[in-house]
Amino acid sequence: MALRCGAPIYAADHLLDAAGVRFAVADDGAGIEPDALAHVFERFYRADTARDRGHGGSGVGLTISRAIVRAHGGELTASSAGPGTGATFTLTLPAA
Repeated sequence: MALRCGAPIYAADHLLDAAGVRFAVADDGAGIEPDALAHVFERFYRADTARDRGHGGSGVGLTISRAIVRAHGGELTASSAGPGTGATFTLTLPAA
């Protein structure tokens, strides 16, 4: 979502310790509605229903990303304070 809207992204947070790694990326783009936030990792979900495939993704990118992260014992989460506030995606992976 953040990359499609064209808002710049930046590293928001990182942590590396014996337990693993956490890395967060954020943007200051459109943000995510609170009711949509609970669904962004669902397959084929699009927060902006006005977008078609020519103007948005197929709705599987975050689903696939989370599945890959979970297959490695980690977690991928999304947060946003709502419209106009941007979004943050946080990847956490355990140490090997």
